[in-house]
Amino acid sequence: MNRLLVLAGLAIVMVLQSAAGEDPAALLDSGKKLLGGLAGATPRPKKEMLFECQLNGETVGWMTYHLSPAGDDAKRGYAYETEMMMQVPDGKHLSGKVTADLRTDFSPTRITLTRTVRTPDGTKTTTDEKAVFEGSHIALTRDDGKKKDDKNVPRPTDPFIFGIEFLIQHVDFAAHPRFAVHEINPQTGATAVLEVAGDRQDDGRIVVTSKKAGGKGAHRFVLASDGSLLELGESSAPMTMKLVPKERVEQIKDQMKKP
Repeated sequence: MNRLLVLAGLAIVMVLQSAAGEDPAALLDSGKKLLGGLAGATPRPKKEMLFECQLNGETVGWMTYHLSPAGDDAKRGYAYETEMMMQVPDGKHLSGKVTADLRTDFSPTRITLTRTVRTPDGTKTTTDEKAVFEGSHIALTRDDGKKKDDKNVPRPTDPFIFGIEFLIQHVDFAAHPRFAVHEINPQTGATAVLEVAGDRQDDGRIVVTSKKAGGKGAHRFVLASDGSLLELGESSAPMTMKLVPKERVEQIKDQMKKP
């Protein structure tokens, strides 16, 4: 009888754990195995994605993503680049560019960020930031045109990634339906655990959600049946980005040039 009670207690605990979600440590272990399978892999062919940015259903800008094979056999990986421009309701124009050198497991060796804000009265401010990953530390640089800051911060000990929007396109969600990875913040050098889950729909598309601890920074991605990205956005914001042809992005650029 006592043995039956113990087994029943264990069953209840397992059910409660299942309802509450998988153990975070198990998710991170799954993530490490996933990244380990990508490390040293042959880089995939160049990929370009163009998106229309919409806020509450209205077009407010465009965004482009590029991922190209780079490096030699010893240090092969990817050259990452994304650019965007948006006009927000208060009339400001926001533009930005991010470039990065990534290994095939999406661990970065260098990340640069440039963002520019232009107000309706013509005032423009530009900030440049860079993170270089050197051995046991990360060299961070920030220059807003008025002040330049340089500092070194310790390199996180756990493996980390950059470019989640491309990483998920390299995942077999049938084999890895849920996992977690450490995502680097190139402005601070700190990492946050990102939990990722993929759910294949009846039409073959895959809906992927990613969230940080406490549900913060939650994103939603929609992948085609072949794993290519169709749509992305923040779960808590009315902003969505949908894949469009190059001609549509050029049209949006022309419209944003008009006063």
